[in-house]
Amino acid sequence: MHQGVLSEERVRFGEPGEFRRIRYQDPETGEIHQFLTTEFHLPPGIIAQLYRFRWDIEKFFGVCGSLLAEKRAWGSGPVPAQVQIEFLVLVHNLFILLNARLETQEGIRDEKVEQKYAAALKLRKEAALLKGKTVSPWVQALRRITRWSSQFTRWMQDAILHGWAWHCAVEKLRPLMCGYLR
Repeated sequence: MHQGVLSEERVRFGEPGEFRRIRYQDPETGEIHQFLTTEFHLPPGIIAQLYRFRWDIEKFFGVCGSLLAEKRAWGSGPVPAQVQIEFLVLVHNLFILLNARLETQEGIRDEKVEQKYAAALKLRKEAALLKGKTVSPWVQALRRITRWSSQFTRWMQDAILHGWAWHCAVEKLRPLMCGYLR
């Protein structure tokens, strides 16, 4: 949990208030990051991983542009931007819930995404090993939370547009999730 944490200290600036600065070295790349937070209760290793997850969330908005065809803002100003962001986060969370339901109730997992992540993780481990480094146990235990396959996205769009019944939609999805079409 604390792998990579180099130091942790409380700091103050010119204004009243106290911050927590965590220095973290990525065990895979050796890069040193500094995180500044007002969260004092979580262990420093958790704080570092939360920042990593935050990067995954930032990447999610890039995925929205490609998979969900969200290429431009809905309007100008802060209100339309906030509504659009909240809508995209809602869609993301619904996709996660739907994936969980498909796995637990229908036995369907996005095997393509899992295989792709496993292959990428294997390459990362090999590259890190060559440099005398290691991949963070967090990266190994938790896959990215912000990715699903293009086929899943297209299936979801078709199911909504055509109003497929649940059992029909599931049977159309099942072969798409078993592996890349050969």
